Amino acid sequence: MSTRTVEVIRVGTIDLDINYPGKQLVRLRDLSALYEGGPVKDLKELHDRLRGKRLSAINVEVWDQISGAYLGSYNTDENGTLVLPTDKKFVEVLHWKLAGGGYSDCFNGERAAGMPGLFFYFPCNEGKGDLIKSFPGVSGQQADLPGGVSQFWGWYDSGFFNRPALRVLTESEPLELFGADCIGKRSFQFLWYCSDPSQNRTIFVYSESMTGFALKVNQGVLEGWLFDQISESGTTQLQAKKWYLIQINTQMVGGWNPNASPEPAYEYWLTMEVYLGGTLELTAQPEQPLSPGVMVPLINNVVSLAGMEGDGFDELRHLKRHLYESEMGDYATFLKQGRVIGKSKGSLGEPGW
Repeated sequence: MSTRTVEVIRVGTIDLDINYPGKQLVRLRDLSALYEGGPVKDLKELHDRLRGKRLSAINVEVWDQISGAYLGSYNTDENGTLVLPTDKKFVEVLHWKLAGGGYSDCFNGERAAGMPGLFFYFPCNEGKGDLIKSFPGVSGQQADLPGGVSQFWGWYDSGFFNRPALRVLTESEPLELFGADCIGKRSFQFLWYCSDPSQNRTIFVYSESMTGFALKVNQGVLEGWLFDQISESGTTQLQAKKWYLIQINTQMVGGWNPNASPEPAYEYWLTMEVYLGGTLELTAQPEQPLSPGVMVPLINNVVSLAGMEGDGFDELRHLKRHLYESEMGDYATFLKQGRVIGKSKGSLGEPGW
């Protein structure tokens, strides 16, 4: 088996815009001679080895390492320069391989930051044990599955991408993750496996259920809740044993109002938009500010996931902003088109939308 040592030189960026970063330029050099060339006979020979050989017209296949989506095949120019597709939406960490070189690595572990404001990302693909980890460089969080992997939570051997995904073994205490401060505009997107839509249950909570946002299954449809006081139901009849892409925008503004009637109290305006497969499913919004009372509300940053036996979760993303309108549908398209047979790590399976 032949191998070669490749040096990556970052050149710069181009086409920088507001929402997404510019494309990164890198230059590739073959330095095999430096490490495998034997004894050095003279300084000129050493110079040639250090300079290396520019890898011109080399085919490079690129993936988004977080989602595993295949981003396509690219070629270096005559100088060995490669334009990396870091400006693509949803691309976070590039993973690429050089044809014929046995070389495969991240681009120095550097984030592409294709989703500005990404707070945490859990791919949920560990497949064993009782610990899940967020992607390094995003939040670096990790969480223990409540009760241990053999009791309440476990793994689907073949989830949405035909790779491991979180599985609820029995309805129990929720999985808790650390989210961003819930005051302001925040968003979430995740894949959810609906085991049985006829069973009512809570699947998502942001902050405490009495003072925040919740998403439930009620009478076969999704139902959004605010402060456990205001609810709004969706219209899509959920199907059993289907994966669904759920996206949620939340907004909370307010605080202590000394002029509240009949007495001063904490008051908040909340809005919750829930999208199913990239399409708006429901909007929960009160006509008047909601108040948890005169005491300090139990607002916190905890994100909780739960479900009934057989439910599943994957691709948990949380952003410190609202999802852009174009992202709602484009993310589903990215997941579908990015999963290329023989190229991506897994395949789509059968999504619910």
